[in-house]
Amino acid sequence: EPDGGGGRISGEGTDKGWARLVEPLLPTYLKMAVRVPNAVNSMGFSAGHVVERRIEFHPSRLHSGLGMELCFLAADSRGHCKAVGSHTVRCVSVDVVRCRYAMQQGESLRTVAGMFETNWLQLYALNPTMSLADRPVGNWTLIEVGHPYTFARGETVHSVMTKFGTGLQHLMLLNADLSRQTESHWTERLPVGAEMPQGYQICIMPNSCGTNV
Repeated sequence: EPDGGGGRISGEGTDKGWARLVEPLLPTYLKMAVRVPNAVNSMGFSAGHVVERRIEFHPSRLHSGLGMELCFLAADSRGHCKAVGSHTVRCVSVDVVRCRYAMQQGESLRTVAGMFETNWLQLYALNPTMSLADRPVGNWTLIEVGHPYTFARGETVHSVMTKFGTGLQHLMLLNADLSRQTESHWTERLPVGAEMPQGYQICIMPNSCGTNV
């Protein structure tokens, strides 16, 4: 579930330059140094060592619906030799849940509403168990910020926007795959005026004052 502000990938030994991620697309290459003791055994060879590092990915509110493959390559630095020698690669799939937001310590429905360009009444309608709009919450309190919507046969992005009284900018805010950063890709695959693939799912926040439902 996305958290507030900017997303981040963290772990001991990580470079400070990639601590915050504020765009829907992540950097294509991240480097992390892991130091091991410089020791040799009785035969004069480098002794083997096992090291562990924990990497955490905290998606931002801009990463809703993000799907990606994250690969890790472990290799020796090889000193002054630039070529990569023997190495190990392990890849994992990451899918960020749509329509959910993990509130930070002290946030309330009123403060979160501004992040999603809406008002607290809309968020309260999605989260009726929240008692007060101004009451601060504990860390990682999960709330709904929209409804998952599955396209039916013949529907387009424009017809869905009209149906729920929302706009393209708001759709891009709630869906990483429809973001401004990736617009050059999805406008060719999912053009606004063309029929969407049946079963394709997005997150949408209906405008109760402008809906045509």
